[in-house]
Amino acid sequence: MDLVTRKFEAQYILDWELSQSTMQLNNDSTLLAVAAPSIEDYKTLLIYVYSSESGMVVTKRTFKEYYLWRLSFIGLKEEERLFFVGLVVDTENFKAFVMNPLTHSLEKSSNEATGFYLIQYDESHRAFESHDFISDYIINIKNNYLEIQKLSKEENWTNYLQDKDYERYVGTTFCNVKEIREFIQETLKKYKQGLMQNTSRRTKQYDGKPYTWFVIYEYSSYWEYYFIYLKAQVESIEKTKETNKKHLLGIYDTVKDYLLEIKVLENGDLLLILPSGIQIWTVDSENVRLLYYWVDESKLMKEIKEESVKDSIINNLDTFIDKLNLHSKILPPPILPPKDPTPWDDRNYRYNFIDNQIIDYWIKDESILKFYGKDIIFKLLQKDRTEEIMDLFNNCLHHCHEKFNSGDLSNFMFLIDIITSTLVDLESHNKNLRVTEKFLSEINLLVPETYKYAINKNSLSLHLQHCGIYNYLHIVNTSLLDRLTFLIFENGIF
Repeated sequence: MDLVTRKFEAQYILDWELSQSTMQLNNDSTLLAVAAPSIEDYKTLLIYVYSSESGMVVTKRTFKEYYLWRLSFIGLKEEERLFFVGLVVDTENFKAFVMNPLTHSLEKSSNEATGFYLIQYDESHRAFESHDFISDYIINIKNNYLEIQKLSKEENWTNYLQDKDYERYVGTTFCNVKEIREFIQETLKKYKQGLMQNTSRRTKQYDGKPYTWFVIYEYSSYWEYYFIYLKAQVESIEKTKETNKKHLLGIYDTVKDYLLEIKVLENGDLLLILPSGIQIWTVDSENVRLLYYWVDESKLMKEIKEESVKDSIINNLDTFIDKLNLHSKILPPPILPPKDPTPWDDRNYRYNFIDNQIIDYWIKDESILKFYGKDIIFKLLQKDRTEEIMDLFNNCLHHCHEKFNSGDLSNFMFLIDIITSTLVDLESHNKNLRVTEKFLSEINLLVPETYKYAINKNSLSLHLQHCGIYNYLHIVNTSLLDRLTFLIFENGIF
């Protein structure tokens, strides 16, 4: 709330499972950290970080066998981190953790084999009681003396920030705007200055974590043609696995201006820039699959022979940057693939235009639905693709039920908003689908499994006292006359 205008500026929907919460805003008020013991198990500590702009959960972490001791944002600007200290249940030992809200990664610190100490301590509570953090300052009271130290000057802190293993982005690719924007801007600058070079047609390895990617070239002398595939190698503690290989595109031997820009993102996904658009690939179990696809829609499924490959890439990237500026927190909505994709022959590039299963992934993938569900529905409506619309609608309802029953109200609200904001358009498209009727029948009497923990038994609201019980006398505040009328009709008294 703005105390000057006395108006609410943001609303956060906390989950059912949170009880007494500790909250902290970061320095520029763009993030809200909420920590609380689970209402089902007080020995389980939950930490949520919300975006104050969208109200969406940025990240969530669960710590079993911990009590909350300290929660604060420390550092300035891009060096800002969430610092959490937990007391191990049934011991007097503490463990500290650091979360980078920019990368959504959470790292163990203190004595967890990282060599990182914000405070030199003996794991007793006294050391933590005497220290506090305010922005870029470490404050210590020792022997009745006040010590103030700049966090940014602390050696262990600067060493930590320089360790790239900690800084690797592990969040969803759709929010990885900063890294993707930087690579596209660098590529665009290089192309406009004419500094690009033809891509070698040899199999090449691209290292990353947790995936290593391979772009494989297989030459057919009969067709005088290169078949180009993607494959990934997944690293794990147990063993290294290789995925299947996926056909990406093909080029004839006669092509001179073959241009393909590749970057392994910090979360392991693969970003490709081609004349046909921008693609992001990921690993799903033992398969590589297309996660995101964008191209200037005016060129979708059209030959662009009037443009050089270089100009095609430049025009696509220029338009993408413009779109990215309009969606500064997430990537622009992906382009809906054709229902029956066909190859695209562009200046002797034979593109395997798009993964024909990508729409099925989008319909089932919860994170894609949260970010782009409305856009996908409206694009499907424009194309009159009723079967896919209903698949998306049903999957959305399914995810809503899962989130509601687990107490994840924040994500439940984002998912259900996709349906409620499109119901009118869906009914206008085809009333025979009866989507409003189906929606109301599914959600009208939703009661979460954990509802009893969230209800205040001393509430003055009678209907909340009896949540989950079908008691007609308490569902709403009714008059005595209404109750008598109901009893008469219910028992057939005339």
